[in-house]
Amino acid sequence: MTISAKARLWTSIVRPLHRLLSLPPASPRRVCVSGHPDHEENSLMAAILLAEAGSLEVTLLAEDPPDARRYLGVLNRSGAPIEVVDKQSLRGVLRASRAGMLLVTHGLYGSPDLTARKLVVNMWHGFGPKATRASTSLRNPVVATVMTCNSPVWAAAATRELGSPDTKLIRTGNPRQLACRTAPDPSLFDRLGLRPRSYVLWMPTFRSSTSVTGRSWRDAPTLSSRSPDGEVPGATETLAGLARDAGVEVVVKPHPADADRFERSGLRVLTTDEIFRAGMSLYQFIGASAAMISDYSSVWVEYLDLDRPLLLYCPDISEYLTGRGLNEPYMTDVARELITDEPAVVAAFLERVRAGGDWRPEARAATRTALGLDGLELDRAAMTDALLQELAAFERSRGRGRERTRGAPTSAVSG
Repeated sequence: MTISAKARLWTSIVRPLHRLLSLPPASPRRVCVSGHPDHEENSLMAAILLAEAGSLEVTLLAEDPPDARRYLGVLNRSGAPIEVVDKQSLRGVLRASRAGMLLVTHGLYGSPDLTARKLVVNMWHGFGPKATRASTSLRNPVVATVMTCNSPVWAAAATRELGSPDTKLIRTGNPRQLACRTAPDPSLFDRLGLRPRSYVLWMPTFRSSTSVTGRSWRDAPTLSSRSPDGEVPGATETLAGLARDAGVEVVVKPHPADADRFERSGLRVLTTDEIFRAGMSLYQFIGASAAMISDYSSVWVEYLDLDRPLLLYCPDISEYLTGRGLNEPYMTDVARELITDEPAVVAAFLERVRAGGDWRPEARAATRTALGLDGLELDRAAMTDALLQELAAFERSRGRGRERTRGAPTSAVSG
């Protein structure tokens, strides 16, 4: 049986089981968090924040529990108690079904609609410009009570495409953005042969991929692809040459699903797992960069919060528009001055960064405004309280009153 067939069989069994086991009243003190992949920092940080509240029993579902514990250990400096359970186990299904609050990034167990039974929070995995409808192989709508987000503009597009347009948006920022603001010990960079704020981080989204279920897709030609006649180098080779000429260290962090290979360019390539093994999380590593180059990824929307030089290098934008497509409003409208397909502009950007200068700060500010990011304050306590307030409100709507949420912070049960 293929991986894809096994996955479909598992879902066909567990989806109705999850719905059935969720029928009895669930405990609002029990929280279950599920992210994909296991190093997804929205799920890791959400589990930590809620465990630190002190009044909840928090379970993190994982595809590989030992790896998840390792990732969690990097970020969970407070030692908040979090139970890590195998996602594809009966124990995992029971934990999710009996929890009064369920937080997910990609749906869970076929995503039955449980919003009448428990608070379902969709954290998703970033809100960016590429069309959401093509970003998931989920067969069912991902119905949630609330969705945490940074950009309500593209989060609204996500709720519509995921089949849950009535989901309430709460503008807390993405949990993983908190890690971006947490500076790791500078000595940890020695393990990577780097120094904080000395590198430009290139984070392109994938153009082609093969998922764990065996499903393959292609949104546009790969960045390493040369012209059909082989005369014109691909975008990766071009960028590598520009970085060498500028004397700037460009580090590539490919998307985990990317089928492309960047090593042949001579650029430094780091995986998420390598960064975690160095003792820091991916978002801590992002937060320690001097500047970012990206494209259709959601990561640059989060990077705007740091207000550092940002360039959106999109040499394949015409192919991408006709292939994968973009969410509305289009990034070509909201981030026009940050986008380029011209190597000369990339060279100018790298020279400016090497000299310690900024790059089009007015364009960044205009983009933040267009995406509804102005005034968003990332705060651990505020993010936790926002989630607990939603839980308290849900419990009141269920007729259980304040008594069931006793022990939560006062601010969490008063709104």
